[in-house]
Amino acid sequence: PSVRQSDEPTDPTPATPKVAEQARAAEDVGGLFVPGAVMYTYHVEGTLDCRLVRCKFPGLLRLEAHHRMLEDHTAASYLDALRMVQARREASQRPDFHRVSWQPFREASAACPCCRNRYTWASTSHSRAQRFRDMTNCRGCGRVVCRRCASETRTYPRQGIVIPAPTCEECVWRRDAPVEVSVEELLAAVELGECQEAEQSAQNEDGCVQRVGAAED
Repeated sequence: PSVRQSDEPTDPTPATPKVAEQARAAEDVGGLFVPGAVMYTYHVEGTLDCRLVRCKFPGLLRLEAHHRMLEDHTAASYLDALRMVQARREASQRPDFHRVSWQPFREASAACPCCRNRYTWASTSHSRAQRFRDMTNCRGCGRVVCRRCASETRTYPRQGIVIPAPTCEECVWRRDAPVEVSVEELLAAVELGECQEAEQSAQNEDGCVQRVGAAED
């Protein structure tokens, strides 16, 4: 099945005259479409969900240039997307499911709420398009922040976010923030714990050897 990461499809039928025209054009050229059952994945508040759509779903009748268009269509990306869909659906069934208030880009303030600078402060261009490219949503609080202020990543299992995702500096350092760690931090902690256990074991063995030696003397 084909997997496409995009916005949530609200209606499988053409919603605008332009889309309807594209659909008719596809029919006129011999009915070009994606064969088989199509699984359409879309973003929902920092995570993903999916649904089956008909093979001539209008969103699949055009190609949109995007900087992640190749990266999002690899086997690894497909697997990650399906894992996120599964995690979100399982999390939504639990009593401790946590939903953040997701802020749309169009409602963002004039400046980043973390650093108080304009969103394009680290870019050479300050166009409207660049402004949107330099925005992202913090997965911890849902606010729109600049990408530099969301360089840290965390997982949020209670929200169904199991792959480390951008988190703003305020959420990273907030005292009452839930303990959410990235995969890299978790592996590092495990490795550190194993090293400390090995050192403690070696110290205990040295102490035993010294005590045995003293007893023999």
